Amino acid sequence: MEIRWHDAGPFSSAERALAEARVRELDREADDLACVRIGARLSLHHRQRPYEVAIESDAAPNDTAVSRAAADARTALFDALDAFEWRVRRKRDRDRDERHRAAQGVIDRVFADDGYGLIVTDGGEVVTFHRSALRGGIRLEALDAGQRVRLDLEGGADGSHATRVALAPAA
Repeated sequence: MEIRWHDAGPFSSAERALAEARVRELDREADDLACVRIGARLSLHHRQRPYEVAIESDAAPNDTAVSRAAADARTALFDALDAFEWRVRRKRDRDRDERHRAAQGVIDRVFADDGYGLIVTDGGEVVTFHRSALRGGIRLEALDAGQRVRLDLEGGADGSHATRVALAPAA
């Protein structure tokens, strides 16, 4: 991860080091920040809060940016860092929730001897499930192609897989 400063003049080397340490720690939590830009400027809009600090990141899939103004540069910097950390963590939580979404589908095939099966979701995605994902007393050997199921999906490097599979309620 790269940290770029733009107009870092108002900050001491200790303040810059502390800010960079906070950003690096945030990146270590998920390793999703490729480049973080921190910039300071005097704001003509705020007479009471003349220092403005902006922090931006190109964290995929959406950019993350915050800006804070304060009476002194140090306060503006650490207020912006607080807001940036909150925004990045909130984005990560939303992304995690999206990866663990609930869905419905039908059993496509069961490979009982190997301990897994395939489900076609209502969205047309083919996902795998392991016998350990079965809930509600379902046995892998008792599942038949075409049975409706509810499932929790989790994205992975090899595509989505079901982390929980239960029979869907009767319509």
